Amino acid sequence: MAFQLDFQCLKCGSCCKNIIETINGVQRGLILTKKETNLFPAEIVTPQYAIGITKPTRIVFYQMKANPCPYLNAKNECRIYDDRPLICRSFPVMADYISSKCQAFSCRKPGQVYQDIYPMAKMKEASNKITMYVAANFGKNLKAGTKEWEYDLATKKWISRK
Repeated sequence: MAFQLDFQCLKCGSCCKNIIETINGVQRGLILTKKETNLFPAEIVTPQYAIGITKPTRIVFYQMKANPCPYLNAKNECRIYDDRPLICRSFPVMADYISSKCQAFSCRKPGQVYQDIYPMAKMKEASNKITMYVAANFGKNLKAGTKEWEYDLATKKWISRK
């Protein structure tokens, strides 16, 4: 039988202090659903992903663009923990991989599959909800020629995703 250990947050704050990141040349913030945008002041929320044929016409995700998160307290705890966004609930599970921001997993061993060792049921459940949200919002709105668009925080412009 394999060794089992539940994930325990180290409360290092790395995930909440380093929200804005650049991936593939695009600067991104914390992913939010439309409902979750109400958790943050409007001035720190912008669109993140959208769909449309020649330009973005339907916003699917929004993003919070503050570093650090305004709800992180001095003890590296979330002041809105019970109401935090799905992406925060799923952390460190991010679309079926473990985020490199998480200090608990900073010493990775080649070939080790963390999902098998750390049964993070609540995090996986939140990650699955994000996947279902994406499927519901992208799938029913895709038509021939529809493109995905991403809003780059650095340039403040929409970029067509190939």
